[in-house]
Amino acid sequence: MEVATRITGYRWVEWNHDALDGAPIDEPGRFLAHPDEPTYHLCSPAPPGTPDAQHPFRFVPPYSTNLDSALDAAEHVGLFRSGNAILTEAPGGRWLLEIGATGERFEGSEAASVVCRAVLAWHEHAAADGAE
Repeated sequence: MEVATRITGYRWVEWNHDALDGAPIDEPGRFLAHPDEPTYHLCSPAPPGTPDAQHPFRFVPPYSTNLDSALDAAEHVGLFRSGNAILTEAPGGRWLLEIGATGERFEGSEAASVVCRAVLAWHEHAAADGAE
């Protein structure tokens, strides 16, 4: 969820019940949606305290469990391009990602999760340096 909200622009919204007028997709609760989604115009910002919808993450790519999604987030923040990051499979099936620009290292058994942790760290570093 952090990658979606902090990095790729997903926002907490709810369906605009007036615009949908009882359409089948009209369900109560907040969920994450991206402004580029075709149905985003049917949403309104979710006020603070709005309970979650039944499936609040259904429109969010599985960043921490799908390597392609994680790599899309990495591309979005320039992790490999600007951060000079290198992802390698270490002995024993573990994954190691080192951000060359900062020397930070991330390790774990799931490549997507390792990339996501590095994406968040690189985003913080870039924001602190004023690069974003």
